[in-house]
Amino acid sequence: MSTPGRYADGNGLYLVVDSSGAKRWMQRLIVQGKRRDLGLGSVSLVSLDDAWELAFKNRRRARSGGNPLDDKKKATGDSISLKDAALAVHALNNGTWKSKKHAKQWFSSLESHVFPKIGHISISQISSADVMSVLSPIWISKHETARRVVQRIRSIIKWARAQGYHSGDDPVEIALAALPKIQRSRSIMTLFPLMNCLSFTTGSIILSSQRQQSLHSGSLS
Repeated sequence: MSTPGRYADGNGLYLVVDSSGAKRWMQRLIVQGKRRDLGLGSVSLVSLDDAWELAFKNRRRARSGGNPLDDKKKATGDSISLKDAALAVHALNNGTWKSKKHAKQWFSSLESHVFPKIGHISISQISSADVMSVLSPIWISKHETARRVVQRIRSIIKWARAQGYHSGDDPVEIALAALPKIQRSRSIMTLFPLMNCLSFTTGSIILSSQRQQSLHSGSLS
């Protein structure tokens, strides 16, 4: 069978022949009230018996109220490490970096502080405890670095959630809620009122001096 098209094999299972000649299995089923198409793999890798078995499991899962598509995405997330996800996010943002230096810094901060601790963990399994293990050692001593690392981990988790590779509570937000609040330095905040005060005082002195000179000149005339 080589003519491009979709050929039914019964019970929602189809053999799809692409225009390139490639052949793959596809299943059509109802998931939570909506018709969905689910890929089951290439014919060269998945036999007809295996395709039937997968289709049966998916139908049973869907009929019980589950979502085989979400299960498939979750399984994919189990096979993708946080480092793999970071590489995908970094590549996705190519062309949007402010400079080559910025692009390098984005990744180097992860290499220094994130990958050694949790880079090998599946993106689907990243927890708030994992995020805490990265941030705790630098949260106070290198807070600005920690703040940048937070932004980068957050973008990776958002990408994974959008792909369906990570579900549940956001581990970054939970970790941030558990970390101590860092007060902003008051040195800069108090600098401007002090400068204004000095400026006002200096101006008052100048005006007072000018007034005294004017009065003195008037008395002489």
